[in-house]
Amino acid sequence: MQLDPRFQELLDKVNAGIDGGDPPKLPPVRGGGSGGDMEGRIIKLEAHMEHVREDLKSLADVPKDLATLTAHVAHLPSKGFIVSVLTTGVAVIGGLVLMADRIKNLF
Repeated sequence: MQLDPRFQELLDKVNAGIDGGDPPKLPPVRGGGSGGDMEGRIIKLEAHMEHVREDLKSLADVPKDLATLTAHVAHLPSKGFIVSVLTTGVAVIGGLVLMADRIKNLF
C-alpha cells in the first residue's frame, strides 16, 4: 500500500526521533521560530485560564440574582392597577371640582 508522500515524510521524522535521533522541529509559529518559547506561551495561557475560571465563578451567582429580581418584580403593581388608581383619582378630583359650589354652601 502506497502512503501519501507528506504522511510518509512525517512518519519518517517521528520514527527518527523514536530511534534516538533528534526529534523533529516544530513548524514555525506566528512568524517564525521553532516553538522554543512554547513554555512561556503555556504559562501565559494557564494564567489566562485562571482569570476565565474566576469569571465563571462570578457567573455562578447569576441564577440566584435572577430569581431574586423575578421575586421583586412579582411584587410590583400591575398596569391595570395603576390605571384604575389614576382613573379613580381623576374621577374623585373631577367630582370635587364640579361640586365645589355645593360643598361651599354646606360650610
